[in-house]
Amino acid sequence: MKSIGIFLLYGCSLLMFIGCGKSDVVEPQTVEPGKLKLTLIRGLSKTPTSLGMNGNLSLVENVSYDLGDLRSSADFYFVISNVGGTTVKNISLRSNDSSFVVFPQSIDSLIPGTTVDLRNLSDLPLVRVTTVHGPALHGIGFARLMQQGSNEGWLRIRGETRVGGGVVLSDSLIVRLRVNALVMSVTLHDSTREIDLSRPNGSVLLGGFLNSQFVNLYYVYDTVKITNNGNVPILMALYTPIYNIDTLAVGQTLVLGDRPSFYVSFFAWNTVADPARFRFYPDGRAYIRLWRN
Repeated sequence: MKSIGIFLLYGCSLLMFIGCGKSDVVEPQTVEPGKLKLTLIRGLSKTPTSLGMNGNLSLVENVSYDLGDLRSSADFYFVISNVGGTTVKNISLRSNDSSFVVFPQSIDSLIPGTTVDLRNLSDLPLVRVTTVHGPALHGIGFARLMQQGSNEGWLRIRGETRVGGGVVLSDSLIVRLRVNALVMSVTLHDSTREIDLSRPNGSVLLGGFLNSQFVNLYYVYDTVKITNNGNVPILMALYTPIYNIDTLAVGQTLVLGDRPSFYVSFFAWNTVADPARFRFYPDGRAYIRLWRN
């Protein structure tokens, strides 16, 4: 009997040992931290001459965006989302360049799993980036022009996310932006002397199609040459008094010869120009008056 009891005790212990070896061990679940993403809404923008949707909206996902040609200040819209596993809080958005203005600059929190539905833009967490190039879009006045040609900036987006055990991690996203800033610009030479367009000799009343507005007057004494030193073609009209139209390509020089006093207008399809040198009128053109002495 004693040996049987010892055997039973040994057998039960062995079964318990085997049973413990087969039991399932519950592993702690790994929770992904939050992760920020910025997605461009292609086709949604605002400029001084257009507002709202431009064609069919589409999403462009990247960390570097070429926003294309920029004729004047414009707004571009992005969707900010959390593609991680936990909420991101205390989000800050900053730009490295005053020519790229981001709004808003802070967001309280973003929960994971934001569904992007372009049919309901009002329900999306939108970020607006204003590329500042001339006319103010939010406020009044005229801001400085971007440098003619390629301009680059970046946005840094930071937030905090918690993982298991309450550990706080920082999530950071850098988005690079690029625009090609277009500028209408010409130089005028009277023989070898460059005419300073920011310092007119006076002004003269121009009636008719301008509804009696004043335009800048410049004295010339010799052969006048006009050169397109901007980066957009210019539709140029001469009133001598015969109405002539010439397209001035980028880098092209037009010799006006010994024409008498005349008006010149410049049109570059709503492209900005230095306001100290050109004044635009309601018809979208800049006018000057050349007076031969």
